[in-house]
Amino acid sequence: MIKIKMFISIAVLSIVIGWPGTVLAQSTREQPIPPRPATAVSPLIERYMLDELKALRTELAETRINLVREVTDRELKVAENVSNLGSGPIKLFA
Repeated sequence: MIKIKMFISIAVLSIVIGWPGTVLAQSTREQPIPPRPATAVSPLIERYMLDELKALRTELAETRINLVREVTDRELKVAENVSNLGSGPIKLFA
């Protein structure tokens, strides 16, 4: 029973993947690659745009880190000020 299921799954996979010798593999091999449309950007411009996008993403990530750092520093300063305000009068009257 297991051998039959394995055989069927291998047969289905060979058809889906396009195992050499199958009809699907032969039909995809015969089709030529379509030419690039005239409106497509050149590879150099495409690479430049991808590099700029990567630079923008890294800059955005650094900005987020700096923003989180500033917010936590401000929260710590506020907490320190509150603790100083609360402990100051206690020290005076103690």
